Parts: sequence; structure tokens; C-alpha cells
Amino acid sequence: MIVIKKLKMKNKPLFTMIAGIMITLVSVTAPAQTTIEEMEEQEPYLSTDECSEIKSRILGSWVLENNTSNKMVFSSDNILKRYYNGVLKSMETFSISSFCGGESLSSKYFLVTTTSNGTTDCVYLENVNDDNSGFLTLITPGQGKIIVYKKI
Repeated sequence: MIVIKKLKMKNKPLFTMIAGIMITLVSVTAPAQTTIEEMEEQEPYLSTDECSEIKSRILGSWVLENNTSNKMVFSSDNILKRYYNGVLKSMETFSISSFCGGESLSSKYFLVTTTSNGTTDCVYLENVNDDNSGFLTLITPGQGKIIVYKKI
């Protein structure tokens, strides 16, 4: 506290600027604490029909564009099976949603996967066989890594 008082007294404009930057950083980087109920009240969200339509386009088998050994199979019972070199590596449930992990989207959607131990993961769905393109484009939150699959 003594250091702050000395800094404040000797270089008040610098201290004020640093304090302002710190407050701004905290307010920008602090995640908003929003309950599911609050998120459901916000608009616009994808309707059930939109999510169903997106789900219908994602169903089937997809291989990683640059590594066909990596395959995902989405089934109508909301099961996602991941294979590598033809060997089943994991089974998860999946859903299409406009919110995940405290983040909500108004015009895009998430692919939300949940493992058998309850771990949930979210990726942005950028392209889901749009215009029968045969491509599924996922974007990882945080890193923004683009992952492209081809329909088989």
C-alpha cells in the first residue's frame, strides 16, 4: 500500500492510466455469468426447426479433409462415433445449439458433444453441408482453428 501511495503522489497521471487499463482489462476478459434461464430468455436464438434442419445435414459419415484416417459418424439418435484407421476411438452424444459454456450465438450455432463421463465440448459450426457442398467446417473456440471434414 505504501508503494501505491508513493506512486500515486509522484506520478498521478501514470497511476490513473494504469488503473484505468487494468479495470478495462478485467471488464473485457471477465466472463459474463449468465444462467441458462437468462440465456433462454434472450433473442434471437435458433429455433427447434433450425436446429433440426442443421442436424439433418450433419447426419452421416465425415472424414478429415487432410487425413481420411480420421472419421466421424453422426447418427439420428444423437450419437457421434469417432474412428481412427477404422478403429472406434470414442462415442459421445451430440446436439446443435445456439449456446454452450456460457457463450451464446445469435446467428450461428455450436456442435455440443458430451462424453460418457459428462465432459462437454463445443465447437462453432461454420458450414454444415451448405448448398450440398459436402463439407463440414468446424472452428475451435479460443484458438480459432479451422477443421474441415468431407462427407463420404
